[in-house]
Amino acid sequence: MHNLTAYLRFLSRHKTLSFINVFGLAIGFAACIFIGLYITEEVSYDQYHEKLDRIYVVTSQINSGESLTKVSTAPGALAAALKNSFPEVEEAVRLVTMGGTVKYKDKIFNEDDIYQADREVFKVFTYPLLEGDPNTALTAPESIVLTQSLARKYFEDEDPLSKSIIINDRNFQVTGVMKDLPAATDLKFSALATFDNQMDDSWFDIEYFTYILFDKSYQPKGPAGQAFADKLTSLTNEYLNEPLKEEGLIFTLPLTPLADVHFREPVYDDTPKGNMRFIYIIGAVALLMLLIGSLNFINFSLLQSLERGKEVGIRKIVGARYHQLVVKYLTESVIIAFLAFTLSLVVVVLFMPLFNNVSGKSLEVQRLFTPGYIGSAVVIVLLVGVLAGSFPAFFTSSIQPLQSLKGKISGLKGQWFRKASILAQFAIAIGLIIGTLLINRQMQFINNYDLGFRKENIIVVNTPADSVSAGRVGVFKEALLQNNTIQLVSKVGWGAIPGKDPMKGTIKVKPNGDSRLVNILNVDEDYVNTLNIQMLEGRNFDASRPNDKKQAVLVNEAFARLWGWEKPLTEKVVWDEEVEVIGVIRDFHFKSLRGALEPTVMVFEKNRFPNTIVRFNANVPVTQQISVLEEEWKKVFPNKPFSSYFLDQSIAEQYIAEERTFTLFTSFSTLTIIVSCLGLFGLCSLSISQRRKEVGIRKVIGASYRSMISLFSKEYLVLIGLAFVLISPVVYLLISQWLESFTYRENVSLFVFIATAVGVCILGLLTVVLSIGKTWNSNPASLIRD
Repeated sequence: MHNLTAYLRFLSRHKTLSFINVFGLAIGFAACIFIGLYITEEVSYDQYHEKLDRIYVVTSQINSGESLTKVSTAPGALAAALKNSFPEVEEAVRLVTMGGTVKYKDKIFNEDDIYQADREVFKVFTYPLLEGDPNTALTAPESIVLTQSLARKYFEDEDPLSKSIIINDRNFQVTGVMKDLPAATDLKFSALATFDNQMDDSWFDIEYFTYILFDKSYQPKGPAGQAFADKLTSLTNEYLNEPLKEEGLIFTLPLTPLADVHFREPVYDDTPKGNMRFIYIIGAVALLMLLIGSLNFINFSLLQSLERGKEVGIRKIVGARYHQLVVKYLTESVIIAFLAFTLSLVVVVLFMPLFNNVSGKSLEVQRLFTPGYIGSAVVIVLLVGVLAGSFPAFFTSSIQPLQSLKGKISGLKGQWFRKASILAQFAIAIGLIIGTLLINRQMQFINNYDLGFRKENIIVVNTPADSVSAGRVGVFKEALLQNNTIQLVSKVGWGAIPGKDPMKGTIKVKPNGDSRLVNILNVDEDYVNTLNIQMLEGRNFDASRPNDKKQAVLVNEAFARLWGWEKPLTEKVVWDEEVEVIGVIRDFHFKSLRGALEPTVMVFEKNRFPNTIVRFNANVPVTQQISVLEEEWKKVFPNKPFSSYFLDQSIAEQYIAEERTFTLFTSFSTLTIIVSCLGLFGLCSLSISQRRKEVGIRKVIGASYRSMISLFSKEYLVLIGLAFVLISPVVYLLISQWLESFTYRENVSLFVFIATAVGVCILGLLTVVLSIGKTWNSNPASLIRD
């Protein structure tokens, strides 16, 4: 207890360095906790399924010669064929989005995450039912199983079993209630309903999420796996490739283990995916923060040895053994580590809501207090305390008594460890600053890039898809156009909202009959003008021309380039029937800048308009825009819930993963740089404290303050230069690899590297100035006497 009291007294005499020591370690621990929780959730996606190792996802790849389209869904007829003809397949189930308007009594909402599923879905996946029987829940027609949250939303305290809800004007009976899905799952839904009799089991209806449960005896990596792949290829050729031979399309149906789905390459019509590269990067940043905190800790402990030398000498004279001193100083090191860890827990609790907001997660502090986390934390803190304290402990304990009592402790001045610490911290700081600035340049480039259409002041309204309401969409459009705050309105068909996945279709070109898979946008006559897309040749659709709705299309420049057309307006294509190209529009980026421009065809939609695009005057406040739409909506669709979103926000969501990556990287990098700067300040103090006599003598003989700064800064400037040379190629390679994921990107700027080097040099000089100030202002006599 006496030793602990003496150590705490020593810390209180060095408040600044003690703060740097504890704060640096605490921030390092907090970063590791935050990132550890984040990574744990990312790698735990779908791990809760009991049969996970036997579940595989079937996707589709369509090779059209010029391009390879990867789709997250598979043909509707595939599941039944696999189950009936492949003995190694125990079950095969399909899910497809349903969504729509849900009504119960006076409650009515739009629900986008309701799926229809095969009845065997509960035999494949682990979705525990709180009420109902999983073996029969989806057996009867028009049955539905709700998640706990959705059941509570509509039924509150009522028992939902056997009650009916109306979905898109159809009655469904509640046959079960399941536990809410974990946050870490790729397939998110709020309810599962039965398939209806009208569902298409065609091989050419590729819109079903398809999952296979293999038999326990099946070995995917052995001969059985190759045999299955061969049979699947034969099945694909028979039912897909042979019928589509004339279309020039080749289908393959790859399989992916469900355990690997979250980190696979994103494909068409996919759920948000994780990024393993980001996991490595953010994990490395967390470890760098802990490393810097540990380096600061080591150097602070070395500083202690200078002032505690007499204490060591006295303890050795009165009989203290070497190993006793080592244990004493290691114990102090571990105490500091646990003190820092305790402070880090406070930081985590306070900033967890902010971290969740930035990362898009719903992490809970309670996870930290499970036996597994507690045990891991104790081990890690002990390791950090022992490893970080080992070098100072062994060094301090090896001090000779006579030297320490005379105040002649050698071996610290100019030692390799101090220089290596400074070099490491400068390299880390330079690397993180350059990386942050270059990532920021790319994000600004994306945000400011001309997409080829107007996205500002545009609201997308989700209009009813049922046959009765669909006929009133035109009435809604005309009512909106009467409002003087609205410029243009367009009724939009399937797959024509920028930022969303477009509808794909095969277009055949006359006269040679070649086919290609391209984007098909179903639009009306006002779509091009509403989005302000430039018409390069020809004309737009005209509702007064009946043939435009049957025998006319618009194409973009990429489509014309695909076929090498010099005079596109003289060409014809086949889409259901032979149609004429009446106009060429400027290329516009329908999807994110990660992908290249795609050939696109616009066709005149005649019947169904699931969305309406409304363009407001620029000076209309956002709240007024929404109120105008809601007012007209209630007049036209009084029994339908209103749902809308801003187009620019929807497009920005394409880059939500990059934005979160940038925000997390920037936040932790900034903290790392701050801790590094504090550590450098401590290291400078250590260096100057060893040369107090030299400072005093130089001051007596007339040295100026500027000359002293120059003297002490030379070493740091050399180390900054060396750190810059070492870290710059590494950062360049890493950033270049990241930028390759964008088809449209900024070049790596040399100016960023130079500006960072200059900035860090200035930072190093400021650190020296702040560190030397107190020593320079001291009495030279006291400096020389010490």
